[in-house]
This record gives sequence, C-alpha cells and structure tokens, in this order.
Amino acid sequence: MGGSPDEKRVFLTQLLSGPFDANKLDSMTRDCRMAGVPSPIDVPRMLEKLTVIETTADRLSTSMKERMHLAPHASVFLLGVEHSGVRAIEEMVLGRAVLFDKLYMHPKVTAAEAVVRRAIARSLRVAELKITAASWLSLEESSLLLIGSATTSVRVDGKELTDDAGLFDAYTKRVLPVRALAFNRNTIDAAKSGDGALTRFRSVDRDAFEGEVAKIARELGATVRDDDIYVAFEEQPSMQSSADTFVLNVDETVEPMRDAEAGGLEATDQWASNYATNKSFHFVFGPRDARAAVHCAARIVLARDHDMILKEVAGHAARIRTNDVEEVFRLAHDKGLLRRCRALVPRSMFLRTTATIETINQIATTLAVVQLDAGPNGASDGSKRVDARCITEWLDQFDTERDQRHGLQVLQRVRVFDRRSFVEAITRILEQRPELRQRPWVPIGAAHDSASRLAYFLNDEAIKRGGALTVLPIQRALEHNDEIVFFDDNVFSGGQLKTVFAQWLGNAETALDEVHVAALEPKFVDVLKERSFVIVAVFAKRDSTTLKNHLNSGLGLKCNDIIVSETFEEDGLAELPDAKALFQRIGRSVLAYAKSDRQKWPDARIEQCALGYGGTAQTLVFDVNVPTSTITALWLDGQHDGRPWRALLPRRAK
Repeated sequence: MGGSPDEKRVFLTQLLSGPFDANKLDSMTRDCRMAGVPSPIDVPRMLEKLTVIETTADRLSTSMKERMHLAPHASVFLLGVEHSGVRAIEEMVLGRAVLFDKLYMHPKVTAAEAVVRRAIARSLRVAELKITAASWLSLEESSLLLIGSATTSVRVDGKELTDDAGLFDAYTKRVLPVRALAFNRNTIDAAKSGDGALTRFRSVDRDAFEGEVAKIARELGATVRDDDIYVAFEEQPSMQSSADTFVLNVDETVEPMRDAEAGGLEATDQWASNYATNKSFHFVFGPRDARAAVHCAARIVLARDHDMILKEVAGHAARIRTNDVEEVFRLAHDKGLLRRCRALVPRSMFLRTTATIETINQIATTLAVVQLDAGPNGASDGSKRVDARCITEWLDQFDTERDQRHGLQVLQRVRVFDRRSFVEAITRILEQRPELRQRPWVPIGAAHDSASRLAYFLNDEAIKRGGALTVLPIQRALEHNDEIVFFDDNVFSGGQLKTVFAQWLGNAETALDEVHVAALEPKFVDVLKERSFVIVAVFAKRDSTTLKNHLNSGLGLKCNDIIVSETFEEDGLAELPDAKALFQRIGRSVLAYAKSDRQKWPDARIEQCALGYGGTAQTLVFDVNVPTSTITALWLDGQHDGRPWRALLPRRAK
C-alpha cells in the first residue's frame, strides 16, 4: 500500500483504488441502505464477472502510467471484466451519478457538511490549533458529536475542542439551515452575466461573501447573523471509469471498454459526467424564516460584486415562491439596493396586469413575422422571432410604469409591411400608371440592398396578371431606349438613393459614407445622364420635390417623377408628445454610444436622428428589416442612463 505497485499485481492496487474498487462497491450499497434508497448496482453480478487480464502499459491512460510508475511497454496485470459483465459496470457508473444527485450532493447533506465544516474550523480557531493529518485521522464522528458536551471533553494534540457557537449541538439535533439559493451553469443568464463569472465565483472568499449576504438580508428586514449564512461550492465528481477498464472477450482477446465494440463505456461515462455536472449546484443556506430575504440578498451580491445574473428559475430551485421573491426585490429596489444590478429590478405591476399581458400578446402576434438578426433572442440568421417575452423584457428596460405605458403605446402604433403588403402597393401603382409595365425596372442598389428583395416580389402572380415586369441590371436597362423605372421599398431622407446614383456616376462625394454600387463604365455614365427615368417607391415623404431637384440639378440627371404608394406622416408621434420626448432621450443616448467608436457623430446629427433618421418618429417595420427612419430606440442597441439598452427589433446586417 505504501510503495509503487508491482507490474504483475497492479490489480491489487485497483482493488483499493480503481474504477470499481472495494470502497465503491461497499459504500454505495451501504449508503443506499442507510439512506433508505434502492441500490443501483448488482454487486454479486460484478464480483462474478470481474477477472484479471494482461495487457501492455502503452494501452493505459497517461495518468495511470504515471501513478503506477509503469514502463511504456511493460506487461501489466489489471482488473478487467468479462464481456457478459459490461452491463453491470454500466449500471454502476450510471447509478453512481444518480446517487450523487439523490444522496451525496443532496441539499440537506450539503447543509450538514457546511455546518460541520464551520464548527470544526471555529473549534480549532478557539483552541489555536494547527491540526496535523495524523490528528485529523484520530477524530471519529462520535467524538465530533461530543464536542461541547457538558460531560465529555474532546481533545486534539492535548487541547480541548469547544462548541461556543453551538454548531455541533445543532448538527447533532439536526437543526440545519435551509437552502435559500441553488445555482449552477444552467441557471445563469449568460446574456446578462459577465464572461467566466461562474468560474471566478469558485475562488470567492467564502467568509466575505457570507458576510455581505447577511448584511443585505438584514437591510431587507431579516433577523440574521453572519454565522447564519453558509455557502457551499458545487462539487464536480469524476465519473470517468472507461479510460483503464478492459474487457475480456469470449475469444480471450482484450479490448479497452471505452471502444464501441467492447460496450462503449466512454459514452456511458460522458452521460454520467454530464448528468452529475447538471445536478451539481452552488448553495447558499440560511434560517428558514429568512429564506426569501437571504435568497434575494445572495442574488444581489452575485450581480453587484461578481457580474452574475441568475434566471428566474433560480427561485424554483430553492423552492421559494416567485411572489415572495418579487416582494423582497421590490423592497430592495425601494431601499436603493439594486442601483448597481438593474437586471434584478422586479417587473412592475403594470407589466403583470391582465390587460397589459393581453396587449403584449396582440403586439407579439403582429411582430411575429419580423425576422431578427440579433437582440432579445440572440439570433444571427433571421430565424428567430419577436415573442411576448421579448416585448416584456424590452418594456422592462424603462425606469417607471409611466415610461412603460409610453413604450407600449408606441409598440401599438408599429405597422409591419410584409410581402403581401408590398405586392398590393406595387399593384396599386401599376393600376394608376399602366404604361410602366412596358418599361425596364432597375433596383436602386446592389444585391445586398432591400430593393433587390423587392425585385423578387415583382414576379408575384398578382403583379404578373396584367403583364410581367422586366427587371434588369442598370447596364442592360441602359442598352434600351425606353424610359427606366428605378424602384425601392423606402425613400425617406433619400440619402441612400442619392448615394447610389452618385456612385453609379463615379462621383467622389456622396450623401452617405457607405459603398453600395460600383461606378459605371464611362459610356454608360453618359447614357444615364441623358436617359429619362421615374422612381417608384412604396414609401416616401409627402413632398419629394427636394429629392427630385437634387437628382436633376445636383447630379445632372433627368428624373421625371417620383411615384409613391404611401407617404410618411410628418410626425409619427405627434399625438403622443410625452412618449416622443421619452424616445428622443433614449435615441440620443444609444446613438451617442453606438456612434462613438469609429467616426463620432456631431451632436447636431445625433439630435436629428434621435427619433429615426430624418427625425420624424416613424413606426414602420418591414418583415426582414427595420428602416432607419423608424424610431431609433426600436432598432439600435446602445446605452441609456449608464445601462445597456437592447433593441426590440435590431436591424439586420446587409
């Protein structure tokens, strides 16, 4: 036992410490019997199927070769299992994982261990002992339970251990703290927490954390001492049994059990490890009558000091009612304890009323067709949709119920334009101007611009009934002698339209600092300047005279008309002045933050675009994207009042 194992008798070492050693077979069945739970392993079957196998050291794991001090190609004798006993080994691996959840890491067991750990530490501190390993081994559980007894003294290294705090007595009488918080990697809100927050928490100063939790719990009205709070870090039990387990096949060949042909124990190990990890929790324990206060206090400390935000299910894991948690968090908010952890501010009564929930559900139905690029659902491919939860979380960013009401009023004004809406708009234009069917149609922009998507809609059967439209690239259209129809879905400020035409002409100065199209060949530039054309837009300003004058006088083109299906309101929030002022403040903040990295925008431009580019507070949304003329706070992420602002309808990247 005290030296390196003999290569010919490594199996004897494995009987004491191995994947299925005597301790596991004994302790698992004994613990199950003492705890009153069914035993998951068939010990007689395992003993019947265990055997000694011979293999070479190079087939073993690196850790085992180092631990056993084996030469690389030495012949070694190990514990193995007959092929018909593989299932018994798998049952033991799976059963051990389940036992960690049901027994070894049970909250009551963890709480008892936390009490004993603190009791021993306090007793040794009072006795001023630096206890040796030999002294520890000399202590039995029966001796620990007698510490502080009036009739029997317990001594270590000649000094008496005391129980001034009464912890050993509490443990003996099973007066244990209850779990107030249980959390692991699955209950952390990764989108709201800092990177590596859980990893850093494992090295936190336990005493300092417990003290902070107790302090805040007292501010929340709980009668608790620092000694009433216990933190227990999660355990990560090793479930690996396949690395050095071998199977003796019926033909006397020996195979590693991790291989699929031999039973695939590696997959079983992986399942057991994942199961144990998912069932491993960090715990915060406290007095039963202060459980809700301790729960909220612990979450405040995690958010404030460790950048860790837990999901709402964290209360369920501690078996605390959601209403109790929200009530305590409202108290914490009133006392100013949530200033540095905004994510914990409970939802207002306004967001929880039946009328508000019904309105949110109606808005969610309207917005469900909108494809998100990023934001509340974390999508990146447009596959996610806005739902009631996204809307509620977006509204929850507003500081007051009054502001939340304004936010809901704005969302009720949002109009979604989908494919059918576009087709109907183009059809109305063609009914009024049937001669346009005979003209070549050219999208304003390149393949990544929204006009190209509209080109796809022009092939809709509803439009083709009166005759199919001819959609061409600009070079092909310029080869014809007909008047050209340039089209786009949305022409508001006209910045993108001006930029596209300027870039076609090869002009260095453009309205926007963006690249949309390449310059045309000189021969096509001359033709473009001489060719008359009209512009068709689904949406545009009511008065497009300024835009038309810029194209003709500023760029030397021949634009005959700008034909529009629908015009924008001059002020989309004219009827909601308070909401308009609110969204203007938020728009300023998010723009100032978003436009501060590359080319910082001047204050005048930020002010002009705070309610959407053009400043007219539009509430138009396309099913695949949001126009920049729409209210900025709806589609742009940034910061407001020093906190992150998450857009409900973030614009998709082109």
